[in-house]
Amino acid sequence: MKVSVIVPVFKVEAHIEACIQSIIDQTYQDIEVIVVDDKSPDASIALAKGVFAKNSYTKFRILENAFNSGVSVSRNNGLAIATGDYVLFVDSDDTIVPTMLAEMAAIATEHDVDIVVCDTFRVRTSEPQKPEVWKASLTGLVDGATAIDAMLRFKETSYIWNNLYRKSLFDNIKFVDNIYYEDMLIKPLLWKKARQLYFYPKPLYNYYERAGSITTRLGDLNKYLGIPDCCQAIEDAFAQDTQASQEMRVNMVLFLYTWIRNLTLTITSANMPYEAVKQLLDKYSSYIKFSNILKIGNGVDKRLPLFLLILKVSPYLYWKRFSTQLLAK
Repeated sequence: MKVSVIVPVFKVEAHIEACIQSIIDQTYQDIEVIVVDDKSPDASIALAKGVFAKNSYTKFRILENAFNSGVSVSRNNGLAIATGDYVLFVDSDDTIVPTMLAEMAAIATEHDVDIVVCDTFRVRTSEPQKPEVWKASLTGLVDGATAIDAMLRFKETSYIWNNLYRKSLFDNIKFVDNIYYEDMLIKPLLWKKARQLYFYPKPLYNYYERAGSITTRLGDLNKYLGIPDCCQAIEDAFAQDTQASQEMRVNMVLFLYTWIRNLTLTITSANMPYEAVKQLLDKYSSYIKFSNILKIGNGVDKRLPLFLLILKVSPYLYWKRFSTQLLAK
């Protein structure tokens, strides 16, 4: 069983060598490494080539994007040339445990599953302490509906890099370009398409949380504009799926609307003038439907419908209320 490892690269010269070395050090041999150069202006690609050369490693390809396009395009371009039966995505500032592919490939083969999910080491580079282990809530062989239910209840993370995917899952599913949180916007579709998943209770991926990442800053406001359209696409996919129960569809709306609330609160609490965020809030307001607010009214978070109602009726009032402080109570 061949595994394609796809590594998008852009301005990571401080970390790329460790990343590539961790892939070369895999005990599993039937792999190909696809390094996607997103027009990185630094020495990242040269350093990656140096690691391959130092190890006399030849099972790699370097693909160069036509122009700086972002991680989604880089992943899609890598998928387009991948020849593996399964695919693993590795962020270029992270590393993987030497036995990751051997252990996950063995599980995929033994159980004939579409996705294998492992636990993750979360390493906060700003805090010199023992890595935290992010554990999945599920264990062992699980059907797609059960996995999706756990995700919609926020029991599973939205990251894509600790999942080994059957490549055919991506035949009609692609990463969306020019948005933040691209993992969260594709993972529900992949998990929904999967027949079976296997949750392996062992941390095999090292995720480094660094200052300045999108998890610790607001970033480019334009990259939030496409998120409501992606959310609508996810809604539509579940609504059109005859296998999806009504409860699952409502939980999907609750999942998306909770995320929209949290995202818009992050945007409004950044203390920017209304003119700077008006286009964004208007876009998110247009996405929200009164009928969906009613559907999620009986959820655990009793304040969620109120947040959404204010945003739907008056984006300006929403900004005015939450631009300087979040609800404390």
